[in-house]
Amino acid sequence: MTMSLHLVEHRVRDVPHRWRHRRCLQAEVERTPGVAVARLMPNVDLRASTGGLPRPRCAALLVGWDHRAARDAWFADPTWPASYTQDAGESWAVALDSVRVTRGDWHGWRPERDGAERLQGDEPLAVLTLGFLRPRSVPAFVQGNRRVLRDLDDNPDETFRLGLMDGPLGFGTFTLWRSRAAMGRFAYGTGAHAPVRRRFDEEDRIDHPFFVRFRPVAAHGTWRGRDPLAEVRAATPAAGSARLSAADISVVTVPRA
Repeated sequence: MTMSLHLVEHRVRDVPHRWRHRRCLQAEVERTPGVAVARLMPNVDLRASTGGLPRPRCAALLVGWDHRAARDAWFADPTWPASYTQDAGESWAVALDSVRVTRGDWHGWRPERDGAERLQGDEPLAVLTLGFLRPRSVPAFVQGNRRVLRDLDDNPDETFRLGLMDGPLGFGTFTLWRSRAAMGRFAYGTGAHAPVRRRFDEEDRIDHPFFVRFRPVAAHGTWRGRDPLAEVRAATPAAGSARLSAADISVVTVPRA
């Protein structure tokens, strides 16, 4: 089982219509053969000054798949899902193979490694964290998040950062890193992240945590005028040379209903 993330940015005038019909869009995606679970979520601009602010013009569609063949067949179409990408000013999508679920499940669904190779220390990776904050934990979360974001602003190994909102108290991050080793140094080293993480674990401030590490295998489109996966692969050519490309993915087919 695997996942994919699809980002879009719409014109201001289209935003009310898009969010009014988000349940219809989610239902459309869930009817796609091979989709196990899907959530349409607001995009959050993660900055140290605020701790994170929603961006109404931007949306993030996170999809969990039953198997890679279904994901690859649909991912090969950059306009899928059609009602989501239609008239978007910009869009970017990335296909993800799960290599380690470090904690929890997502709305009752948990991706498996399904034969995926272990990530090498110098290989690029993506990290997804999701969870539901307890109301009393919100102030501490915002404060701790600001400290972590200040460290990330000075970290050249993190090449892409996105915040996600899964309901009023559901919050998550999707980050792309130059290497597994670099992410490990940040997450468990001497900076702000490790003590903030320990404090939240010890005080049990997050319900239903879901933490996953992925191998990003293909992407299409751009976000803020760039393809984050292409950039990180260009910086680490050896790690990306043997991995699946967007061209490889386009030839994988399964019957569509």
